[in-house]
Amino acid sequence: MSFSNHLENIALDCIFGKIWYSPQELWVGFSRTDPLDTGYGVEEPLWFVDGNNVSWPTGYARVLTHPADWLYAADGVVANLSEITFPTALANWGTVTHFVIWDATWMILYGELSPHKTVSTGQRPRFNIVQLEVFLS
Repeated sequence: MSFSNHLENIALDCIFGKIWYSPQELWVGFSRTDPLDTGYGVEEPLWFVDGNNVSWPTGYARVLTHPADWLYAADGVVANLSEITFPTALANWGTVTHFVIWDATWMILYGELSPHKTVSTGQRPRFNIVQLEVFLS
């Protein structure tokens, strides 16, 4: 699990009393690629492309969570207190390799899924309660 460059700067500014940061909305999503600390590597499964290079929407959307949907941190770990359920896939999402968490504007952290998950048409992926763990080490 990694903080984005953006969140690293926010953390430093908070520690040194420059700002206060407490997002009231966190959006959980997927990426088919490594997002990288910059966020420029994120490839959300928004479109399905068939062998003829025809594309159409997959039904993918990020899932909104609020502070009450997360446990308090303990031993450097925080986890989801509520189930995080994505919309039903209207087309294949392909293989998602990473989860990504966004504030209202920026990617703030990400981590690799183990194992990677192939999402096919008709599936409704989810994280069960305490299945999505975010940790600092």
